[in-house]
Parts: sequence; structure tokens; C-alpha cells
Amino acid sequence: MSRVPGYGVPAVPRELDNTHGAREAAYPATQLLSAPRPAQPASPRITSHMHRPNADPDNMTMADFLCDFCHAAWTEETPMVEGHQGTLICGGCLKVAYVELLIGMSGYQMTGETKCRLCLEERKTMSWQSPKDDAALACERCVRQACTALAQDETSGWTKPT
Repeated sequence: MSRVPGYGVPAVPRELDNTHGAREAAYPATQLLSAPRPAQPASPRITSHMHRPNADPDNMTMADFLCDFCHAAWTEETPMVEGHQGTLICGGCLKVAYVELLIGMSGYQMTGETKCRLCLEERKTMSWQSPKDDAALACERCVRQACTALAQDETSGWTKPT
């Protein structure tokens, strides 16, 4: 059983529901999976390249996970940091982002219509824009946090640029 997003009620497909009306009596119609949901404002979806095309979801390997910014595969030599909803940034992109944003003090000025690929938030701050994918942006806050996390992982061998 899964949960209906926003309601916390177990979702059971009607064809598998053998309660013959007991479920409808137990839960108000607004909580049923088939009940119409309130209209949500449209928001642009962030597309992610986090998985290799044609990867077997039942048999994922390291090589099937890709950096959202340069599309490089995850390897033992390529450390990765995961953002929200499985987005990934590799150590190489993180170094470039850190140097451009925090050392060089340059970057892409985010507007209210753009979102950070890592935190999925709209920010009006400087961000790093991937040279391979113009839509892939990393906000300054996420770059700082990812750099700190990766530098603290002794097994990664990654260090912050100076």
C-alpha cells in the first residue's frame, strides 16, 4: 500500500478494495484516491539526468547514476553528493562551482522563475550554471553545503578548493 500524497491515507486501487463500501464510510470523500484534488498552481518541473538511459531500475549499479550537471557516471574515483529527489552533483562540478561562486565571486543571477537543481527552491541569489545544461543551476547555499559534506567524508578524497 502507498500513501496518498498530502492526505496520509493508505491508497488502495478500487479494483483491489474488497471492503464493499466500508472504506468510503470510514474516510470522507475528500481523502479517497479517486476524489478530485484542489487545483495546484503550475510549477515548472526540473528535469534530471540522474540515471543512465535504459538503466534497469531493478538492478542499478554505480555507473547508472549520473551527475545532473555534467552527466558523468558515478565511479569510485568520482565522488557524488545527492540533493533533493535524487539529484546528483559530482566532485568535479562541485569544485568548479565553488571556485566560480565563492572564490571568483561570479555566477548566474537566479530569478524567481529559476530553481536550484539540488534544493529545488527558487532563490534570488547567485548560482552556478552547468556548462553542459543551461537549466542545471546550483545555488550558493547548496554549493557550500555540498562542499562541506564532501570534504568531511574522508573516504571521498575530496578537498575544498583554495
